[in-house]
Amino acid sequence: MAKQRTKNTVIAEFKALHQQEMEARQQLLEKQLELQSKLAELDSNLADHQAASVTDISEKALSEEASIRLQIAETDGMLTTINEKLARLAFTEETAVLRKEALELAKSEALEKYDQELPVLLEKIAEAKKAYLGLLADYHALKKESRQSVIDIAQKVGRSVDNVDLPNVREIKTYRMTNMQSCGARANSAGERRFEDWRRWQRSYSQTRG
Repeated sequence: MAKQRTKNTVIAEFKALHQQEMEARQQLLEKQLELQSKLAELDSNLADHQAASVTDISEKALSEEASIRLQIAETDGMLTTINEKLARLAFTEETAVLRKEALELAKSEALEKYDQELPVLLEKIAEAKKAYLGLLADYHALKKESRQSVIDIAQKVGRSVDNVDLPNVREIKTYRMTNMQSCGARANSAGERRFEDWRRWQRSYSQTRG
């Protein structure tokens, strides 16, 4: 039974193949520069030979010119071959297949890990939610108790209770993320500040009238 391939195996194969391609590309670029230099020299030699043998129709002169032309054609053909090979090296089918395989394996492994770990996290989330709701209930009970203790005393001494008499407990607005958080952090929005100013004015006004 063949060993199952992993993304790390495929990545290692891709890197090895990519290294081979880079080395081949470097060698081709060096050969390309060499042939370009040779082609320029052959073109110069052909021009010099043609200028020097305008009236020379001997077999030797014709043969020399034909030889230079053949070298030019051969060198130009080699350059064309190198350019085409460089283009193929830039986008080889084998590396493209390995790239796709690596991504598919990474996607599969990530999904498998997610499915394995999600149930445990969901249980922890449910436990945290239950604990949060319990603490939220405790908070409301504490808030109610702090007010009720004042109301109880007021009833014992025969006095009605106004809002100003109740303790100004710290409010925690758990339903607005941009406002007071369950951690007790207070937002500094303009609306919140205006509301606090209004509450201070109301308390001050009630006290002056009392």
